[in-house]
Amino acid sequence: MLGVATVGLSEFFKDVVRAVRLTQKPDKEEFKLTLRVVLIGMSIIGVLGFVFKMVGSAFQFSAGKPLPPESGLAALFISMIVVLGFLFYIYRRYRV
Repeated sequence: MLGVATVGLSEFFKDVVRAVRLTQKPDKEEFKLTLRVVLIGMSIIGVLGFVFKMVGSAFQFSAGKPLPPESGLAALFISMIVVLGFLFYIYRRYRV
């Protein structure tokens, strides 16, 4: 919306109409690739969120003293390395 403040409202709508005219429908292969990438990304984010929620619930109901914040950062870093390693493995295994 920054563009609306710097130029007039009519110029903004002209730019929107021009952008819509220039766009084109993706072909079937491009659509499938985009859909696959989005679904994989959403799945990874969902799985990570679920894992963090389960680990947090386990720590919340444990009888021990709370962990320091550094251990949470270490767990986040390690999980990111594991996910990136898995993605690299999948990439190397299925590349053409």
